[in-house]
Amino acid sequence: MDSDISSYITIIGVVLIIVIVLLVVIVINQQKQINSLRPRYGFLGKPLAVILMSTFAVGTLGLVYYSSNQPVQVEQTNADVEVILSINAELTGNTPREYRLSVTPVLGGIAWGANDTNKFNVYWTISNGTTVSTEDEVGKSYTNPSTIIKKLSAGQTTLKVTVFFNGKSYTKEKTIIVE
Repeated sequence: MDSDISSYITIIGVVLIIVIVLLVVIVINQQKQINSLRPRYGFLGKPLAVILMSTFAVGTLGLVYYSSNQPVQVEQTNADVEVILSINAELTGNTPREYRLSVTPVLGGIAWGANDTNKFNVYWTISNGTTVSTEDEVGKSYTNPSTIIKKLSAGQTTLKVTVFFNGKSYTKEKTIIVE
């Protein structure tokens, strides 16, 4: 029985040695193949420039596709509009001391903003020291400008105009001498 066990151990030993030798031979053979197949330049034998350009092209196409499928968000801001008022007072010539009073709001250097959608509300205060009168004009625009005709008393008259535009008010005063 000892001989049977020793023969099994011998057979197992020989088989293990053969397996180990075979594995060593396979590893050496594979190492030779790896060394012979190793690329001399680039990545897996391909030039790196082609791979980099291909990656860049695919990435760019992906980015363009992603950005074209995103909703566009538009934010609108209103800049502060500077309004400059110009008061005009001129004799009508019809009767003595009858004046044509007008105000011209200037937006961005252009009278009335040159846009008929700009609507202005105008409030006049006319005082000559003893009497004060008021006039108001609503919805004045580029095609419908502000003009009032008023008979003024002789002496110094103060014209004060307040213009309301886009929720803000703008005021200007002018003093004239009425003969």
